[in-house]
Amino acid sequence: MAKQIGMAMPGSRRRVTPKPNVYTGIALMACVALTAAIVIVWQAGAAVGPGDDMLAALKLHEEGKVDLK
Repeated sequence: MAKQIGMAMPGSRRRVTPKPNVYTGIALMACVALTAAIVIVWQAGAAVGPGDDMLAALKLHEEGKVDLK
């Protein structure tokens, strides 16, 4: 009778849980690759810069004297 009236009875259906698919794996791998790229760029900036942090790499050139020849 519940189907005739159009009512949804609680517990009448199993809940469908979302399953990871190919796109979930691709998104996870993209996050891993981007995290690895950030770490590599951070280390390279710290190695080049005059200080101990990556932001010191921005101080390689004097203010207003950047020459792009």
